[in-house]
Amino acid sequence: MSAECRGIFAYITSEKRYDVSKLSDSIERLFSPDTYNNLPDMAQYDFSEAGKCIVFERSTAAAFHILRGTEVLVRMYYKKYLRKKPDGKTWGQLLNELKNKSSGKKPNPITVNHLINIKDSFRNPTQHPDKVYDIQEVQDLLSVCIDVVNKMVEEIK
Repeated sequence: MSAECRGIFAYITSEKRYDVSKLSDSIERLFSPDTYNNLPDMAQYDFSEAGKCIVFERSTAAAFHILRGTEVLVRMYYKKYLRKKPDGKTWGQLLNELKNKSSGKKPNPITVNHLINIKDSFRNPTQHPDKVYDIQEVQDLLSVCIDVVNKMVEEIK
């Protein structure tokens, strides 16, 4: 039996603040009803991967996926309110234009402020080799991003 088992690995996950089965197999259950199904495929992929990374405590990798998934929605949110493609623009540029929109239907300032906080507090440090996440921090980041994604999807609908 030991010869047959060589190269076979088993992983035991520890309890997280979020249910491990939801993180690994049904991340959509962490979002508001109908939110996940309204996300583009790329955002669904990134949030799904983030959940799996959290399960296996690959915290910094999870942060990258969470922020990528959120960025997909930031670009959709921008397109809804500014009625132009966000191609080539940074989060900062997108959010500045959203915040300074002077005419027509305006985005919810609470949502925009949440996004600015995420950009300044999480996204910018994560994009540079300045930040390494621990399992608690990345679960906080997931909470913050799920909240703002729920808000953006509701507005985009």
